[in-house]
Amino acid sequence: METQPIEEGFTSFLADSTMKIKVTATNNPVYYEFGLRFQVLKEGKVVKFGTRLPNSGTYRVSIWDFTEKTVLLSQNVIQTQANTQAWADISGLAIKPEKEYFISVVANNWNDALPKAGGNILYPIIKGSVKVLGFGYASQPSATATPRLPNETNNTKSISGFVDFGFIPNN
Repeated sequence: METQPIEEGFTSFLADSTMKIKVTATNNPVYYEFGLRFQVLKEGKVVKFGTRLPNSGTYRVSIWDFTEKTVLLSQNVIQTQANTQAWADISGLAIKPEKEYFISVVANNWNDALPKAGGNILYPIIKGSVKVLGFGYASQPSATATPRLPNETNNTKSISGFVDFGFIPNN
């Protein structure tokens, strides 16, 4: 039986050489919930959550039904090394094409991805079966505060936080 490859939409976007990465904050007094609004182009399931933040630590990642403004699943990702991609497997969350979702991480440290050529980030960004529609953030009082759906602000200059998910599309 052949295993379907796992698509990592944001990681593949960062690897495509159009963006530069800058460590922006390593110990900010304010926490933020950062994330990406997205759709998938094929039905499938999310099988892992990921983070890549400047500090090692435990980070809560949540996936939202963007229309209903509800959390579908939250999972901690343990990032043992600073500024290194970390993953946490999840049981598999079915998601459908054309529906809007949001994935977020809560942190007080972050990287920024900026276009190498300057200017704005042009949405949508399509990588494989994942279509990123925008970036959003919201302030949080602490790392353990109730999840808060980020709003859509400042979504064309940079992408902060670096949260990702692994997606397996159905054939």
